[in-house]
Amino acid sequence: MASPLLPALLLLSLFSLLPPSHPAPPCSSHQFSSNKTYPFCADLPALGASLHWAYDPAQAALSLSFVAPPAGPKGWISWAINPSGSGMRGSQALAAFVGAGGGMTVKTFNVSDYALAAPTDALWFAVNETVAEFGGGVMTLFARLVLPEKGIAVVNHVWQVGSDVEGETPLEHASEPDNLMAKGRLDLVRGTAASAGAGGGNGRSRKRNIHGLLNVISWGFMFPAGIVIARYLRVFPSANPAWFYLHVSCQVSAYGIGVAGWGTGLKLGGESKGITHSFHRNIGITLFALATLQMFALVLRPEKDHKYRSYWNIYHHVIGYTIVALGITNVFKGFDILKPQEKWRTTYIVSSGIPGRQPPRTEEISDTGKTQMQLPPNLDPSVLHQLLNLTLERLSLLPPDQQQQEEVLHQQNDDIARSDRNSVTAPAAANGGGSQDADMKEQHHGPRKPYQNYSDRC
Repeated sequence: MASPLLPALLLLSLFSLLPPSHPAPPCSSHQFSSNKTYPFCADLPALGASLHWAYDPAQAALSLSFVAPPAGPKGWISWAINPSGSGMRGSQALAAFVGAGGGMTVKTFNVSDYALAAPTDALWFAVNETVAEFGGGVMTLFARLVLPEKGIAVVNHVWQVGSDVEGETPLEHASEPDNLMAKGRLDLVRGTAASAGAGGGNGRSRKRNIHGLLNVISWGFMFPAGIVIARYLRVFPSANPAWFYLHVSCQVSAYGIGVAGWGTGLKLGGESKGITHSFHRNIGITLFALATLQMFALVLRPEKDHKYRSYWNIYHHVIGYTIVALGITNVFKGFDILKPQEKWRTTYIVSSGIPGRQPPRTEEISDTGKTQMQLPPNLDPSVLHQLLNLTLERLSLLPPDQQQQEEVLHQQNDDIARSDRNSVTAPAAANGGGSQDADMKEQHHGPRKPYQNYSDRC
């Protein structure tokens, strides 16, 4: 069984996990079907999109073409200016998609919230003309706008793609890192486009990766490893009480890391208005509640001979196994949301098999409810116990007091064995009755046997 920290080390590179953006040809090589040309173009840093434009600051007139592949054959593309911020909320958007009649259509939206309202013409800028095309796997949105003030040189712009439309309203887009990075600043006069800063999409993607890494280590590795420790180490008498403290430390550490991951998840959810992963969120809340309840097992644990100990065992075991089942389920749900490269999912599956792989069954539950070793019929349990004690003694893993007890026990065993040999082989006493008395004593009681372990003497 590997240390629970080993699989975690294999996943530390998740901190730098950023899926690559979709490749796209340079904007300068794009040819429009209408043979339109623009003095400026920019390959945008996300979603394989590009923007072409011409701007007259004296008239505040902006002519543009936005090119991007939709997220599906019935999808949509959108480009927007945000006069009050740098994100999607508050932006004034143009969206192109296939209309009900089968042709391309363009609608305008005032994105006051993350859920789109009905199309509207009341925008920050005036829209004089809109046209859209769909061909070669990409949609192209043409528009002529008039900004509200002359001399505006730099604007915040946002772009997005989605996979479906309902009526005349685009449905929610994905929340992959590429989608979250689809914003920046556009210098209309100089012809440059800058991507979002470190506090934008990149920062959010890193928060998501940190959230995922913390929860993979906690719910996906350390909690299962703690159960494996309790299940398969406690059957060895010489591992007591080391297995207990290792089990407790593993579970408490997993809880602390899990709470940190749960907190980052709450923060991410608060920053993602309109984007809710209900199943993933609900499992996370349930895990936090159950794990918190499980921590009370440390203070509510009755003595072994207490009448409520059996009920405590049921409570402790049921909650523990439920946490493991829900934790692993939520880890894979997180993979589905984050959509990392397939190698990270494979790495987790392979690594989780190291602490979680079950060895051949070597235990059975006795009538008293205690776990006991089930050994091959031809193996003397005392031999296994002595070999295990000797190994741990050589490695200095036995507690000092138990080492001293074992040394005294070995010396007593040697003395008893030597005494038994002398009593059997010694010549008869001078009066002739010693040998007969020894034979009768051995026949009635049997030869004296050395103690097998310290517990036999108590």
